[in-house]
Amino acid sequence: MKSKTLERMNISRRQFLTSSAALIGNVEYRPAQRENVGSKMEERFRVIDTHQHIFNSKLQGTQGIPKYYPESTVEYLLSLMDQGGVDKGFLISYNAEDVASEIRSRGYNPVELLAVSNKQYQFNSWKAHKDRFWWFPDHINPLHEGYLETLESDFEKGASGIKLLPIFHGLLPDHAGWRPVYELCQKRRKPIILDLSWWYFGKYPVFNESRERQQLADSFKTFGDYAKLLDPIFQQFSSVPFSLAHCGTARVKEDYEDIFSLMARCTNVSCDLAAIMDYSPTFIQELARAVGTRKVMYGTDTPYWVKGPDGYRTGSRRWGVVANECPFLSSDEKQLILAGNAERFVRNQLP
Repeated sequence: MKSKTLERMNISRRQFLTSSAALIGNVEYRPAQRENVGSKMEERFRVIDTHQHIFNSKLQGTQGIPKYYPESTVEYLLSLMDQGGVDKGFLISYNAEDVASEIRSRGYNPVELLAVSNKQYQFNSWKAHKDRFWWFPDHINPLHEGYLETLESDFEKGASGIKLLPIFHGLLPDHAGWRPVYELCQKRRKPIILDLSWWYFGKYPVFNESRERQQLADSFKTFGDYAKLLDPIFQQFSSVPFSLAHCGTARVKEDYEDIFSLMARCTNVSCDLAAIMDYSPTFIQELARAVGTRKVMYGTDTPYWVKGPDGYRTGSRRWGVVANECPFLSSDEKQLILAGNAERFVRNQLP
């Protein structure tokens, strides 16, 4: 049973959300609020999780469908958000075939998981809960016929932007097939979440590239080498907001120097904090100093990183690290990271 204090918090949150125009992204950034919780005034931050996934996991274990994903239905995600004080999220959708490289590498058959990792289920979930999610489809494979028409259709249906996973399709981010995607997002004023997958290089080959391009990928020894391929993309499409998923997907801590440098010199590039190797106040301070607080967005990678031994550092209240353990950030800076930057991102505004 919920305590009366928690009930008061939830009522206040719902009232706040109902009256908050920021929920639909049509107002400028507002600072953190303060509300009466129990017998004291506490800072109240809007919280947006910029990296969430759902899967129809209740089908697993039936009709020969293997158990691959953790619990991850839309009902489960909404319950986590309610319990964790998360107002809204970026719902990233994809089919099992879109991440077939990863599924096969773990010994599973992506075809058997199509009913679970399913675009229609994800789309219907977003459509039923538009007050809680922005939709970022990730079904773009430039080698498939009609991929631009599919993307146009998703935008017409209400997608706020897209997420791209080039290496899962055996491609590099500057492959010629991505150019029309970048151009369309530029034309339609849609932001892009880009998973650079640096941590997968050497594990997942770029099998759809030419031999020369495969050799180029094999020649990357540091993230700095990879960044030389990325710089021209961000410069040419400088009016398109890009967010680097997982803060650039570093393999080792030493990669962050090059990742931070890339973000700092590209005015349209920011990142999320989902599933990074060192989610700590020290890391957040180093990141904020290097790139500025306007280029950092809170995220979790739910349903992953939800349960763990260290409390909200891995749970649905993971945002508490930013809110409670970063005294070097002002209240306004915390609010930027926890929601303000995400609200600007979905409005296609640069950092």
